[in-house]
Amino acid sequence: RTELTDKKATSSEIINWEVSTSSFEYLPKGVPLKKSPIGTNIVDINKSDIAASNIEIENGIATINNIKTKPHKISFSVNAQTPTNIKANVFNFPGWVAKINNQQIPISNNNRLKLITFKLNKGISQVDIEFKNTPIRKAANVITLFSIAILIFILLKYLIVEKRVNLKRNYKW
Repeated sequence: RTELTDKKATSSEIINWEVSTSSFEYLPKGVPLKKSPIGTNIVDINKSDIAASNIEIENGIATINNIKTKPHKISFSVNAQTPTNIKANVFNFPGWVAKINNQQIPISNNNRLKLITFKLNKGISQVDIEFKNTPIRKAANVITLFSIAILIFILLKYLIVEKRVNLKRNYKW
């Protein structure tokens, strides 16, 4: 790729596109893959599939305001004049929960890229989409913390025993 300069290689467009097509190992099952020109698996998307915003109205008449995003949470308010389908441009993994006015609602990912979608009734609503730990993740976190505590205990015990052994060697009768 002789036409690729440093400036072009570090541009947002190249980085977003290259990362979007090659980072398939962190995608939900069912997202379509295809072979690249060099024979590796890449995500089967076009540049037009990359979202312009975090939240989109799929159908219905609504306005979205006050979008606040963090890696684990998206919050926004919606004024829907009709029943509306909303798409959050976030891959749906186990642990994502959507709430409308603090009431949990079902989410779906019945779309090509397995993005979070949900239905919203007419009216003004506060929407919160948050990633929470699943029971298996909680158990794994407890096991990890317990393992670290055991390793620290073993290390401290070894250091204390080693110090005592060295003191006895250096002690002269």
